[in-house]
Amino acid sequence: MFRKLLMAGASVALAATGLAAVGAVASSGVAAATGPAPTVVTCASSGTVTFASPGLSFGGALTANTTVKSAASVLGTGTGCSATPIGISIPSATTACPQTAGVPTPTDPSACLASKTKSGITTYAIAAKPNYYNTTASYATAGVANLAAALAAKPLKTTVDNIPLVLMYGAASQITPGGVCGANDDVGFYLTGNATVKGLTVATYTDTTCLVSDTGTGTTGDFFADLTSPSTIITGATIGGASNLTVTFPNSSCSAAGTVTFASPGLSFGGALTANTSVKTAASVVATGAGCSATPIGVSIPSTTTACPQTAGVPTPTDPSACLASKTKSGITTYAIAAKPNYYDTTASYATSGVADLAAALLAKPLKTTIDNVPMVLNYGAASQITPGGVCGANDQVGFYLTGNATIKGLTIGTYTQTTCLVSDTGTGTTGDFFADLTSPSTIITGAVIGGASNLTLTFG
Repeated sequence: MFRKLLMAGASVALAATGLAAVGAVASSGVAAATGPAPTVVTCASSGTVTFASPGLSFGGALTANTTVKSAASVLGTGTGCSATPIGISIPSATTACPQTAGVPTPTDPSACLASKTKSGITTYAIAAKPNYYNTTASYATAGVANLAAALAAKPLKTTVDNIPLVLMYGAASQITPGGVCGANDDVGFYLTGNATVKGLTVATYTDTTCLVSDTGTGTTGDFFADLTSPSTIITGATIGGASNLTVTFPNSSCSAAGTVTFASPGLSFGGALTANTSVKTAASVVATGAGCSATPIGVSIPSTTTACPQTAGVPTPTDPSACLASKTKSGITTYAIAAKPNYYDTTASYATSGVADLAAALLAKPLKTTIDNVPMVLNYGAASQITPGGVCGANDQVGFYLTGNATIKGLTIGTYTQTTCLVSDTGTGTTGDFFADLTSPSTIITGAVIGGASNLTLTFG
């Protein structure tokens, strides 16, 4: 009986919470990524449980229905917690009263024995209402299963840390008197499960639900003690005390490596000529580490070319050197800008418009990657340069720093930062020092290598 009563307490607690399904199971698929500490949001929980009328009792009640419903409403409070109560309806199957030719047996629940005698004729209530429900024994044996079935059929929804979540049921265990709910006979349950955004698991949860009091006929306010009383009818229970919902978002920090390939023939002091109005630089970056995708992220960065200043087809001496290219034959000078009037990829134009070109490219086509097994889009927010001696290191390494929002199917689930360090370069006359080679009039930088302190960090919430 003691174990049944404990099960009853756990079952009531399970029935009591709408936040009960915010959870983390071992098989959640969310990686335990290294790097920054996870984002943990803890919400204090309070609420009520209302048992099917007339209430939970030792002897139960009769009905002609095959199911009855208990209801619960739970509110999570605290920073990042939704202020909207979560409601849940929990169906419970009724049980047919054992009988022989319409007569119940003395060992049946007392509700099944109800009868009226008139003119020497006894009529049993089970003739019209053959099923019983809400006995402490039946609730103890089926309460957890009923809640699990309800949550599996209709997962709960809430918002935590500004992220709309679907709360998937995972597993449940009892909290016995003297456990985390306290020493005053408070009982409850402990739930774990997955939290998802549009079908994708983004977090894990734990939910502690404590039943701190009850209401009804003959109740004392001690739910656990009242379960053992044959004279009480428990119409409801109160959730509170140490009750809380904790959601853990596994933030990640991924190392980044890759390459940048400048538009042919490469980046140089004097630039190159083209008839096109734009050219493209390409980059490929791979984020590695626990929870990080090993699939390269490709970026195509268009850059607008610049018309070489000229007067009647003749460039000025102060133009980029590419604009001055010419051929003289039979005393006639023909300038290259006649066929290719635009220049690009000078070190000067790279310095003044490189970040802006990258920003425009990412606005037009945001990056996509997978972190903690969750496919997401990294929307552009802001970009800035990293100068020598900054986070990329003291050896003349430069790069850029990106920030923005990470989204799943249009919903913002966190923020990201991308640090990209150019640790070396390749090309004609290059020394492997990208920053130093930018100042050399004789180098042509065809590509750069991303590495060193480069990383991609995701923070949920």
